[in-house]
Amino acid sequence: LVSLPLLREIGVGIARSVFGNSQALLDQAVYDSSAIDEATLEAYRRGSEVRNWDRALWQFTLSSRSVDGEELAARLSPRVGSGELPVYIITGDSDEIVDPQDSLALHLLLPGSLFSAIPATGHVAFQERPAEFLSLALPWLLKTGGVR
Repeated sequence: LVSLPLLREIGVGIARSVFGNSQALLDQAVYDSSAIDEATLEAYRRGSEVRNWDRALWQFTLSSRSVDGEELAARLSPRVGSGELPVYIITGDSDEIVDPQDSLALHLLLPGSLFSAIPATGHVAFQERPAEFLSLALPWLLKTGGVR
């Protein structure tokens, strides 16, 4: 459906109407907005003031729809399983943008990957629960050589 020429043209308008209200985007991205500091909240609000943000969001949406998750996983599995490409999927258990079950499914398609779901957290776990996120990510990054 998103490949129809007319929808490609009106998609920018759809992105603008759905996410033009930065508060709506924030409400969908976080489980508990009180867990996010004021500077981060202000950055969310400024996002829709950037020129062509709506075009970029629509193009990103279109490109993500064209990726076959199972095909991608099949190409990446050997590298992940061998340790050549370490993967750690960290999600919020209340993510309304990427269903945590989809994140878990990706983990199951990538042997050797790790998966964690942070309780009572939405899409931006690193902002909403930074201490919990870092307690998971930092030891893994140190172990895999992601941080030196």
